[in-house]
Amino acid sequence: MKGEAGSAEEFLKKTLYLDPGHVAAHLELAALKERRGDAVRAKSLRQAALSILRTMPDDTPVPPYEATAGEIAGWLKNSLPGS
Repeated sequence: MKGEAGSAEEFLKKTLYLDPGHVAAHLELAALKERRGDAVRAKSLRQAALSILRTMPDDTPVPPYEATAGEIAGWLKNSLPGS
């Protein structure tokens, strides 16, 4: 399992290198970091995702999630103190 998480992390990092505005990559990497105990980096990644979402129209779908930019931004605002 550790190898799979490491591969996923590398894939997500490459995705962000190629597309720094990829919201899902920020959020999925944040979840991985949080599971590994790196809450500071997870929070930073979520804040980056929120910054990107704030530039998008609220009704923009965010693949692969079945949610819009506005819905995800609302969730992030509630989960990130001071955002």
